[in-house]
Amino acid sequence: MIRLAALCCLSLPLLAADPAPLSLIETKDGARLEVRGVQKQGETLNFEVAGQKVSLPMSSVSRFVSLDQAPDKFRLFHDADPKTETRPSKDLMDLHGAAVVTVKTSAGLGSGFFIHEDGYLLTNAHVIEGENPEALTVCQFVKTADGVQEKAFTKVRIVAVAGRYDLALLKVEDSGKFPVVDIADSTILKQGDAVFTIGSPLGLTRSISEGVVAQPQRYVEQGNNIYGFYIQMTAAISPGNSGGPLFNMKGQILGMNSMGATQGQNIGLAIPSDWIKTFLRNREAFAFDPTNPANGVRYLKP
Repeated sequence: MIRLAALCCLSLPLLAADPAPLSLIETKDGARLEVRGVQKQGETLNFEVAGQKVSLPMSSVSRFVSLDQAPDKFRLFHDADPKTETRPSKDLMDLHGAAVVTVKTSAGLGSGFFIHEDGYLLTNAHVIEGENPEALTVCQFVKTADGVQEKAFTKVRIVAVAGRYDLALLKVEDSGKFPVVDIADSTILKQGDAVFTIGSPLGLTRSISEGVVAQPQRYVEQGNNIYGFYIQMTAAISPGNSGGPLFNMKGQILGMNSMGATQGQNIGLAIPSDWIKTFLRNREAFAFDPTNPANGVRYLKP
């Protein structure tokens, strides 16, 4: 029996990413909804949420726009351009290395990557599981004329955590603009596609590893714990790579490194980018509760 390691320890149900919502609705009481099939009929706005038809009076809506026109700060991520040309991994490391970070905690470290200029970044939930935000440090590595400079950020906020999907959204609260990476469509992956990772295996920062997609949709389960569908790839990953990016050869995110085999070699699994986008679009459902760090869901009183 092949044992899969905690690069992470997670238990995932099957998750099928919903079709991308078409519109963003903002209500006057501050709610924001991503919906499909928006139609305005007189003073009523009709749309679908999770397959259910819903109507709102226009008097309660502050605005509604196509998701493509929605403010980037709301979406938090940039869709990758499929027409981007491929490049060698060493060139892509120069381009995107500063967007990949090391996430240090009181218990160890993992990797992560910036997705929004205002300091939003992603990592695995198990990297920060049970941590107080005050114990988190995000380390960025920036190329200078004298080499590579490490910049440590200690003002880090946990925004959302989806423990069962092993995803976490953090925000560096320091001012300034951060380099970001675009997120590609993982559904078009094929066996044999070239990929590479950047991360901190065993604490060795800025390490790069190349491989290919062994299976774009690998169903993995261990015992009674159902893990779900992952991207299986041959790029070498180790503890410390958790939460780091899996890139295509255009420098675009295909997934997030999550676990590897303890027996055997070059068997790594990454969370597909489609799951990541679904998590980000619905991040308010996974809002972090600072009064209960072990719980990634905020329950609202009825």
